Amino acid sequence: MQQIVQYNVEISCGPCPEGYASRIARQLCTAFPVTSCQSTTNGLAMRMISGHQFADGALKDFADMVGDTLTGLGIAMTMGVVRLVTRQGSSCQAGVLQRAQDLAATFTGIDWRPVREVPVLYFYKGLRFDLELSARLKALNQMEKAGAF
Repeated sequence: MQQIVQYNVEISCGPCPEGYASRIARQLCTAFPVTSCQSTTNGLAMRMISGHQFADGALKDFADMVGDTLTGLGIAMTMGVVRLVTRQGSSCQAGVLQRAQDLAATFTGIDWRPVREVPVLYFYKGLRFDLELSARLKALNQMEKAGAF
């Protein structure tokens, strides 16, 4: 049985002209399994469904691609969050019962267990890059000081 992993992505950005949500989804689909993209009052809401969990580096690449895509379309992004969607069974359920519920949900497409969204990545346009650059500069300065003595 293949594991299905779902991510919900919320992006706060400037107004998104009508029809741009589908265009953004098509551009992101070239590298990531974006299944939906909708314009909301605060920005965009996306959903990604995959057969495996993404590594942190892949999620950072996704955030970079979102920023580049929005910038290319002239939409100003302020921040975004990627949340991993998990299904929670009751704490007293045994492993066998949990697997049976997973199997039933896979076959029927209906899962009655409560949904929990766990934030896995926050991203801000420009901020992460500035932090990385300052860390590199600090490391270079420390290496120069160590070499000077």
